[in-house]
Amino acid sequence: MLAENDTIALIQYTHHDDHDMYLCWQDIGTQKGYNCLFDTDYDDYRQFDIADFPFWATIIDKTSGTRVGTIRLSPD
Repeated sequence: MLAENDTIALIQYTHHDDHDMYLCWQDIGTQKGYNCLFDTDYDDYRQFDIADFPFWATIIDKTSGTRVGTIRLSPD
């Protein structure tokens, strides 16, 4: 665990989390917010080295163990 309290925990992002993030990028509102068109298929989307992104984390609901989201912080 990267951080936790009684309710939630942050764990290191893994490729297991890619599907939810891919679906977010399929949303037209998200694309407009970033001024981009996202036309990458899922297999291409997953082709990155997670070690290059140490500030990405997955949020876990500790009562159910369910992954409820991700956060991505930039070191910039």
